[in-house]
Amino acid sequence: FLSALDDVDDKLQAFEAGGVDYVSKPFHEAELLARIETHLTLRHLQQALQIANETLDSKVRLRTEELAEANRQLQAEIERRIRHQQEKDRLLTAVSRQSEQLRAMTTWLVESQQKSNGAAIDLYQEIRQDITLAQSNLEVIQSLLAPDSSSIIANHLENSRRVLEKVAGQIEQARTSIHQAAIAKEELTDNPLVMLSTREREVLQLMVEGKTNVDIANLLSVTPATVYTYSKRIRNKLDIPDLPGLIKFAMENNLSA
Repeated sequence: FLSALDDVDDKLQAFEAGGVDYVSKPFHEAELLARIETHLTLRHLQQALQIANETLDSKVRLRTEELAEANRQLQAEIERRIRHQQEKDRLLTAVSRQSEQLRAMTTWLVESQQKSNGAAIDLYQEIRQDITLAQSNLEVIQSLLAPDSSSIIANHLENSRRVLEKVAGQIEQARTSIHQAAIAKEELTDNPLVMLSTREREVLQLMVEGKTNVDIANLLSVTPATVYTYSKRIRNKLDIPDLPGLIKFAMENNLSA
């Protein structure tokens, strides 16, 4: 305000009306110009500050939205990896359980086969004794035939003797096959590798090749903790407490490269 009024009440009314400065007459032109320039500069600074604040607010909102989206994506990725790991753990547990079931079934089949082989050998011996007795009886009957006996009877006895010899040969072949199968089953049962599952043999192979738990975990797509569990299980099953012992075992069983 530029006025000849110089009372305090007049100045207060001017400021209350929205004035930013008050100059009483008479005034100096230089002072008036300086005041005007100062107020213009302040106005420009206020406008620039307002624009800067608005720009900053916009950037903050944008950055906040970006961070919120990144956080949502990170949380989703964490949840996906957790689900993936849980699924792998479930599959690993299922495979391990199936391997144990298959190994138990294999052991049962081998034991059943061994029992069956024993029963078959006993039956073979009984049949062989019966065949030997029948052959002896035929020989006795043939020796007792008179020279003038019917040729039909003689031929019948000879054919019976040949049939018994053929049956005896077949029984002997069956006994040999059963014996060889029993030996093969015993060798399979005695092999300590039968106690290991397929995945455990894979882990053992990689261990003796010098791979670390982390290396094995990456190769088999499992966690290092899972590899440690396999390693501990292998040592317990083979009753081998350390890695040098496992390497020696692998060499003896042609597992080392």
